[in-house]
Amino acid sequence: MAVSEESPRRAAIAAALPATLPDSLREIALHCGLDAALRLVDAHGGTELCIPTHGACASGRALAALLGETAATALIRSWPGSRLAIPRCARLRRDLRDQAIIDAYDRGTPVRDLARRHQLTTRQVRNLLKRVPERASVELAGQLTLF
Repeated sequence: MAVSEESPRRAAIAAALPATLPDSLREIALHCGLDAALRLVDAHGGTELCIPTHGACASGRALAALLGETAATALIRSWPGSRLAIPRCARLRRDLRDQAIIDAYDRGTPVRDLARRHQLTTRQVRNLLKRVPERASVELAGQLTLF
């Protein structure tokens, strides 16, 4: 009975994860949550992480301090004694940054401020904003199909 309840829950969690999340990190996120998985990326991205066999050892306590007790326990229970490759998630980070730039620009933040804040050139920010279709054009196209 627990297995049948677990499968829909895992499917719902998997559907909520970003599409650009690497498969290896997607699996980790299914076990310990997306926030904990992203904290692993921040701390260990691009390296291998040795998972302890129990939480009472020094590395288990360090993992609990990083992820929280519940997430660390889930990770240890899922991969005791394993070495997990933690991806850098460069594409996901870039997508999140780009979306933050677009949202800030839509709220009126000047291109120059966005460039400084994200350590980009103004040209890079403008090129990013050009790739996003203008909302007015999309709305107009949608209205034209009504006739």
